[in-house]
Amino acid sequence: MEFHKYGKIKVLGDKENEGIFDDPNDLILIEEKIDGANFRVYIQPDGRMFVGSRNRILDEEDYDDKSWKKCVEFISQKLKDFFPDKDTILFGECCIAHTITYDFDNMPPFLAFDVKVDEKYLDYKDKIEFFDSLNIPYVPIVGYMTAEEFTKKDITKMVPVSEYALPSAKDRLAEGITIKNYDKQIFAKYVRDKFKEKNREVFGGSPKRSEDLNEKWVYTYATNPRIEKAIMKLVNDGKDLSMSLMGDLIKFVWDDIWDEEYKEITYKFHELNFKICRNILAKRCKNVLEQMIINTEMAKKE
Repeated sequence: MEFHKYGKIKVLGDKENEGIFDDPNDLILIEEKIDGANFRVYIQPDGRMFVGSRNRILDEEDYDDKSWKKCVEFISQKLKDFFPDKDTILFGECCIAHTITYDFDNMPPFLAFDVKVDEKYLDYKDKIEFFDSLNIPYVPIVGYMTAEEFTKKDITKMVPVSEYALPSAKDRLAEGITIKNYDKQIFAKYVRDKFKEKNREVFGGSPKRSEDLNEKWVYTYATNPRIEKAIMKLVNDGKDLSMSLMGDLIKFVWDDIWDEEYKEITYKFHELNFKICRNILAKRCKNVLEQMIINTEMAKKE
């Protein structure tokens, strides 16, 4: 069997999940949508195991990367004595900091959500039995009902308080929910509007979808790699990796963008409001810096 990527789950209503509720008697599984990094494990009958992110197979050099190390070690231990009858692919989330800040002290490094055997995802009961047999933690189950029952509910009220939310968090609701019809092998998702807004701040959004010129400018040039590079430069220069970097960080990124991109900017952008640009840039820098601090602290605990 090919080492498949996990299929991209589209928002409910997309053409790719048409028909998910067509049969009123189909059973629908609802899970908490976890904000992590997609992670997959391919296990062959002889016990050989391969791991991958959503887009590529990871190798031994990747295993020491702080983004994957804890997850690889955790799942390798769980599967070390597992010899499946058939080629099996386990899918889940590597629990690292993204948009939502979870209670990582009480969150496993990996949360499973699906298993593929014979080119097909195991249904709800079979996959839970699989997870339990190997003592593998899985994403929280929100509910299980018929398609007819689901369509009568208000989906905006189905998003639960995240099982791994920090007790002190102002917003403790989950990112959203995933909706799975295993009879038809059709999956969908619902994501809260508030999470979408936060996600845009953290990952920069899409310049193509930005109608505001100032916002488009920031999302085009204040990318995560550029901000992360600036943070590392300041840390290498003797600064502490803490929120006290903010003043220097904003100035560094602002200057770097204009030094490197001024020709393109003057050609593509007109009538920028610099004050608005700096305010949006400050939010981007703040969220990326918070992420790096959290991930660094998590790596120290390994």
